[in-house]
Amino acid sequence: MGHVVDVVLLNDTSKSARFNAIYEEEKNNITSLVTYKDYAKSNAQEFFAEVFKAMYSTDSKQQDAVKKEAPKAVDYIKNKIKEYVED
Repeated sequence: MGHVVDVVLLNDTSKSARFNAIYEEEKNNITSLVTYKDYAKSNAQEFFAEVFKAMYSTDSKQQDAVKKEAPKAVDYIKNKIKEYVED
């Protein structure tokens, strides 16, 4: 689902310079609570998808973990979705 939001709704925002800077800054903070076998660390697109998945998970532990581990990515994604909805 995160890939669809990234590519279709947000026009590949994970490829933007701003998001890539966030990815580089926060990728090593991500733990197994948020991603499986460090998958989120493979590239910015997977990082976006894994952060998105954790943000909207039904598991409150994942939601809490991603807010602590990748706060800038969470804020970025929330703001981009808000911009999309308001347009």
